[in-house]
Amino acid sequence: MPTLFFFDDPACPQPQAFARLREVWAATGASTPLQAPPDESALKAALAATPHAALLFSGRWPEADARAKSWRAQFPSLACVALIEQALDGETLAAPDVAFAMGSQTDILSADASPTEALVRIQAALRSSAALAASAEQIDPITGLYHQRPFMARLQEEISLARRHLSPFACLAIAIDGFAMYRDGYGYDVSQALLAHTARIICERKRQEDIAALIGDGEIALLLPRSSEKGCKPLATRILQSLSQTPFAGATPDGEAVCESLELHIGVVAYPSLAGDAPEEAADIHADALLRYARHALHQAKRRDEVERPVDRIAYFSEIQPTLG
Repeated sequence: MPTLFFFDDPACPQPQAFARLREVWAATGASTPLQAPPDESALKAALAATPHAALLFSGRWPEADARAKSWRAQFPSLACVALIEQALDGETLAAPDVAFAMGSQTDILSADASPTEALVRIQAALRSSAALAASAEQIDPITGLYHQRPFMARLQEEISLARRHLSPFACLAIAIDGFAMYRDGYGYDVSQALLAHTARIICERKRQEDIAALIGDGEIALLLPRSSEKGCKPLATRILQSLSQTPFAGATPDGEAVCESLELHIGVVAYPSLAGDAPEEAADIHADALLRYARHALHQAKRRDEVERPVDRIAYFSEIQPTLG
């Protein structure tokens, strides 16, 4: 069972916010153990004894993100949520997509967030920790991404949570341009190294709670909890830009050097926009349908690129949904 940790950093304490969150968590009747170590030494000792955990801690940005990265380096299955009052520019945080804009893997919770929002964030962190501690058979050993079956189970779970909490999420279908050509030209080993290169860049840009998986030949899916269609665009754009700016360098089994600048296309589907922003009207939507819609958008991005050569190479299912009936 995962453990939830509250850590009110003495350097930037928020005792009232943590007291309120304790009451909110206690009211849920959740069986997840809650611990509140008094200092960082005690926190690290507790984390070392816990298979997987979620940590809600007070901090200031961007120092909070740096500390979370340090903790995750020591405890890979740890999911972190920073409880902060101000962002980099000093403005009060409110939008759940702010972590995307900042390019962080650390989730952010405003100190004055509503009880519902706080619970959704904490529960998402607990799920993320459980996913990080998943058994090896769920993970592709070359790329470190999930296989499709566990990803689809997680996607179906996210649909159920979105209906229950009225929270949005998005699913991205990502394809490497010319992947079959690279495989046929350079061989299987190089194509897998190229795929791992792409997966690494995607994982470096996504948040920790986001789930990435292999879904086909040179195709990757990315599940983004609590992100709207508009909110996931900065992340998708960063992934495109980062890959184009980071060429793949490798070698064939014969020692021939390989250097390729890679490009992607991305298709996006958001929930609950499929039901006109009304989750209760989308009760029949299932994970396989959502992934199929994301792939429809991906194919639209490829077709549009052949004609228009757009800059972002991203297409949204909401743009083509009426044409599919």
